[in-house]
Amino acid sequence: MSIRSPQSLTSSRRAFLAIAASVGAAVGVGVANRPDGASAFGTDRFRLPLVNRNRELRGTWIATVANLNWPTNPSATPAAQQKELQAMLDNAVKCRLNAVFFQVRPMSDAFYASALAPWSSFLTGTQGKSPGWDPLAFAILEAHKRGLELHAWLNPYRVASKLTVDRPLAANNIAKLHPEWTFTFDGGIYLNPGIPQVSQHLHDVIDELTRKYNVDGVHFDDYFYPYPIAGQVIPDDKTYAAYNPKGLSLDDWRRDNVNRLVAGIRPVVRKNRPRAQFGISPFGIWRNKSTDPRGSDTAGTQSYDQIFADTYTWVKKRWIDYIAPQVYWDMNLTVAAYSKLVPWWANVVKGTGVRLYIGEASYKIGTNEVWKDPEEMVRHLELCAKTPLVRGNIWFSSTVFFSDPLGTTTRILETYYKKPAPRANEPGAPSRPQATVARRATSGVSVEFLNLGGAAAERFTVYRRSGNTVGDAISLTMWDVVGDVFNTGAVNHSFLDVTAAGGATYTYYITAVGPSGLESAPVMAVVK
Repeated sequence: MSIRSPQSLTSSRRAFLAIAASVGAAVGVGVANRPDGASAFGTDRFRLPLVNRNRELRGTWIATVANLNWPTNPSATPAAQQKELQAMLDNAVKCRLNAVFFQVRPMSDAFYASALAPWSSFLTGTQGKSPGWDPLAFAILEAHKRGLELHAWLNPYRVASKLTVDRPLAANNIAKLHPEWTFTFDGGIYLNPGIPQVSQHLHDVIDELTRKYNVDGVHFDDYFYPYPIAGQVIPDDKTYAAYNPKGLSLDDWRRDNVNRLVAGIRPVVRKNRPRAQFGISPFGIWRNKSTDPRGSDTAGTQSYDQIFADTYTWVKKRWIDYIAPQVYWDMNLTVAAYSKLVPWWANVVKGTGVRLYIGEASYKIGTNEVWKDPEEMVRHLELCAKTPLVRGNIWFSSTVFFSDPLGTTTRILETYYKKPAPRANEPGAPSRPQATVARRATSGVSVEFLNLGGAAAERFTVYRRSGNTVGDAISLTMWDVVGDVFNTGAVNHSFLDVTAAGGATYTYYITAVGPSGLESAPVMAVVK
């Protein structure tokens, strides 16, 4: 996500590619980079006491751009890349996360089989070269096996950064087919948002993606128009003259171009995947209060003015299902305090039905005196827990979060992530599962049940309580949640409780969960 200087807040994600390697070195090596696939935490770290249920999203971004998180080696065999990705998903489960945001379009390319974009060079080393397998299909299957949601993360306009512009574009890259749809800026290549065919092309990209793949969401990050560079001008004056029927000012015209793209995505997603979500993780500041009385009490880069992203309007017009602003600053930073921005965003989503998740900068842990305090992130989660409209957090990036810098991830597991958190989406309670059996297995307890309700359930939540509590009053909010199982569409489902102690007696309850998070009546089983 965006890497911003705490002092100026003007550096952008363009810096992301340049400093990615140094960031990774500063915080340690994530599990995906370890040849033995071992956890950076160790087994016992995940046998923490469970606490009462708290539905929220806990996600992490898996960045493929510049091979930042995955795959770490674009020339590795498919089997090695698959093993590395599986290890990352295993770590997500161990860290009590329930969603991954998997980057599938870093630069007008694809990590999936597409007729509209070439295979990514970050996957094979050469853009357009087939890897011989489908990473997105594999990632969805493996994520769902583990009870994780998978949101497909796309960068809509970027074709090449100045760090990758020397890499040849494949013949079927949209920029090669229609060079007149692009402009260059700061050494990079971008699709021109002002050309109507560009918006149509991007809507077609989303249509293809959601028709072919069972994604749980479609996700954009903070890149729209490029971030400003002193002394450089976006070369779109001819486009502005040709495509401005409303007679808007240049800035309003640019915002209108992005607005039209954003407004058109959700209907496409809903048409193909009625339960899938469309969300955006914008730069953390919309506008400063000194510029606009509706703005935040900040003094940093304004996405409305600098990259023409009117995030406030996207929320108010409900063009998106969720917004995950990148609030990548410490609690009390003078120009952009986390403690001020989180309540401000909560007030923006109030009454709209748009969910609010907060983007967290795990990559900053240990980078300066403030971020060397492992309690800084705990204070972030404490504030979010006290802000009712915050529905979860997303960590950038996965490799850093899994590496447990300064023991911060461990502190989070010991405080706010003591138990898995089942997700809550939107409406309808399905039929309950049937014929539950709990059996001892080599590595825990296997809870097996039947789904007789077809596709009505999005997932199944597994609860546990010590002892044989059959006949006790059921209050699921007081029980331990041990995990979620996605509805595969099959009748037979199972969940492996790896935290169960050998020889202990447990009572399990399983509910079917609809798209709204509403649950069925539970079905019960006991293992002795």
